[in-house]
Order: sequence, then C-alpha cells, then structure tokens
Amino acid sequence: MSKYERFRRVCVYGGLLYFVFMAYMLLHPKPPTKIVPPQLFNVVHFLAFAALGGIVGLARKRTSSYYWFGILFLWCSGSEYLQILTGRKFEIIDIVQNTLGVGTGLLVAAPLRRLLDRSVRLAGGAIAILARPPYRLRVGEVIDLDKLEVLVIRRSLKVAAPGALCFPGGHIEPGESASEAARREFREEVGLEIAIVAEIARNRTPSGKPLTWFLAEPAADSFDENAIRLQSAEVAEYEWRTLPSLVADSDFLDNNREIVQTFVETGALPSKPLER
Repeated sequence: MSKYERFRRVCVYGGLLYFVFMAYMLLHPKPPTKIVPPQLFNVVHFLAFAALGGIVGLARKRTSSYYWFGILFLWCSGSEYLQILTGRKFEIIDIVQNTLGVGTGLLVAAPLRRLLDRSVRLAGGAIAILARPPYRLRVGEVIDLDKLEVLVIRRSLKVAAPGALCFPGGHIEPGESASEAARREFREEVGLEIAIVAEIARNRTPSGKPLTWFLAEPAADSFDENAIRLQSAEVAEYEWRTLPSLVADSDFLDNNREIVQTFVETGALPSKPLER
C-alpha cells in the first residue's frame, strides 16, 4: 500500500471518529457553551463543519465532491431537526452555517487532493517479474517457455480491475526510485523480499501513467514459498504461470500482456529496456 493510500485511509478512520464526536456534540441535550465562549460559537461551529468537509474531501476515493456535499448537506439539515428531540432549538442559521462549512472544507481539500493525485501520476509505477526458483532470469538470455514459470497475482474485488491477473507492482512514491518501489510493492503484496536484477522494459497504463519493468530474484539464497503472505485487501491469490499461458488468458491485464507478448514472440529477454 502506498503512502498516499495510507494517508487516505487515515483520513477515512479519522473522519469517522470525528463524525461520531460531532454527532455527540450536536445531539447532546446541552450545547457546548461551557467549552466554547458564546461570542465565538458561530465561528467554531462553521470551522467544525469545514474540518469535516475537508477530511471527507481528502478521504473520498472516486466519488465526486458534489456527491459528498449532498450527503453532508442531508446530515447538516437532519441533525438540526434531530436536535428538537433532545430539547434543543431548531435554527435555520445553523443549517446555513453547517452547509457553508462543509462546502468550504470540500473546496479547500480539492486542490490538495489534485496535487496528491498528480504527484502519484507523475512518479508512475514499477513492476517486478520473479521466476519460480530455481529458474533465474538474465537480461538477453533465451527463455525456455516450457520450464519458466513466473509469479502473478489476482487482484481482489476491492481494487481497480478486480479479479485481473498481473505482476506485483504499484505506485512510485515521491522521493522513491522505481527499483525501490518495485521491491516495496513486492514485499507489501506478497510478503517476499526480492533483489532487482535489471530494468527490462517501459510502457504505460491506459491512463498514461509510466511503468518501469524489472527482472527480480529472491533476496535470500534459499527460497521458501511458505513465506508468501498476501495482502488480502489488494490481492486475492497468487499463481505460478508460464508466459504463453498468461498471454492467452483473458484475465491478464493488457499492459502486462503487451510486455510479455514480446518475450513470447522473440523467445528471449531484451538486452536493453524495451520502450512500448
């Protein structure tokens, strides 16, 4: 999992805790006038909802800000009506303050969100191909397509392209080299430490993000398949597959197939990185 995804997940859990706290403060029979001076109550009220909107703006994944503004508006209005049941007053001005607050928070979060997304896109991604030991891959060598098996993962249903087959890999984080990212993603997704042998190819995802491909081998002298530990949130299972079987599999990601197809057609690994 990338730092960006961990940051987003912290926002999700932090937002839930903050929402529970706000619900308690809003629906408590007595308003928190002892905590907040009356002359600052309206300002704090606005800022509290702006913070909620900001956290939601950073935590959201693919749904739009308009969707979340609608959800939060319903909460802003509904909580004010619910206050009647606790003996507190219903005030239209509070709904206005709440709505302006969450709207401001979402607006402020939007450019930061775009900046984070852009940094991830520009850095690109890294992918590593690991042959099943004792087979080892070397740049420029002829491949025995009948004996060579490589490790692929099947994506979980919780991520993009659910159920698809692909090689372990993921985002390059700011300040991280492509080879460092390949090792980290391999460790996070399947629990294995790998050593990078060489860069073999470059291509792009359908969205245009650059991908750097590496040959890898186990970092340790001995390989223990029992050490494989899948990251269940992103990986459903792993398989050892031959390259021709992957090319023929409709579940294999197209940008992965593009690279493997070249190896199968030539029967050898490139002596210098391919550019596709």
